[in-house]
Amino acid sequence: MNENPRKHLTTRDIRASIRGLARSIARHDTDETFARYADWVYRLPHHSVDNLVQMRTEWQMRSQADPSLPELSYVADRQEWQAMGRSVKPGERGILFYLPVDSIECAYSAEAATNEPLRPTQGAFQRRYAFDVSQTEGDEVPNWYRDLEPGVDDVLPALVDFARARGIEVAFELLGKPNGVSTHGRIAVNSARPTSIQVQTLLHETTHQLLGHVRTGPDAPAQPRRRVAEAEAEAVAVAVMRALGHDTTTTAGAYVRSNRGCSKDVTAGLARAAEAARTILDHILPRLPRLGEPDGTGAQTAPDPAVA
Repeated sequence: MNENPRKHLTTRDIRASIRGLARSIARHDTDETFARYADWVYRLPHHSVDNLVQMRTEWQMRSQADPSLPELSYVADRQEWQAMGRSVKPGERGILFYLPVDSIECAYSAEAATNEPLRPTQGAFQRRYAFDVSQTEGDEVPNWYRDLEPGVDDVLPALVDFARARGIEVAFELLGKPNGVSTHGRIAVNSARPTSIQVQTLLHETTHQLLGHVRTGPDAPAQPRRRVAEAEAEAVAVAVMRALGHDTTTTAGAYVRSNRGCSKDVTAGLARAAEAARTILDHILPRLPRLGEPDGTGAQTAPDPAVA
């Protein structure tokens, strides 16, 4: 049960939250939300590089004619989507790719018919059509972040204000697969995600900006390895979300491990992460109503809901 109110954490509290993340990673704590997401992604078909390039090129050509199309993300053919509980929307046009003919299966069929072993046919391909997840409907597409709503809607404007006050452009766009993307001085957040996931994403990407993970140019500091950058970003996010009344430790730990991160990647950057969390909290908390206090609309803000 998430019963902690929004509050200013001491530096000791912030460091304790970050150390808690390191312990969760070391213990390999499981997280149901992340496990469901990983299982869903694992069930998607794996396409060759040539097919991925071809599908992306075709999708980009369509996007030039229809700028409202999202970025290409998860793709599968009609039968594969049906196996995952989704169906292609009526009237959607497939994306061409080429699938190698299952030569072994063909050979077995021929052998059964002739009673003589045959060599598999080489170089045979079949034209197939895939569909982006945006062209389908049905069962929910899982996300590795938990949807924490209600309770964090008012955090998003405060985070946007924090980023823009530091000269960071924030845009909300249809990004397809990613929750968000950071380049130097700019953050794009996937507008198709629920508000609470946008909050967690913006917090993560803002940390990348604060800690210099995306700086470029001759004067830019040396970039850390991806696993270190992701661990630091999640360490800050865990501390800030704790101050907002949400414990996201196990989800963050699972994400860090998925990027080959370890507990040392968190503890090594403890001071940097704690300072970044302190900076963010000092800006956003004064702009948020405390739980149980009036929110300016005449209503009382409710306690945060349980988080699985």
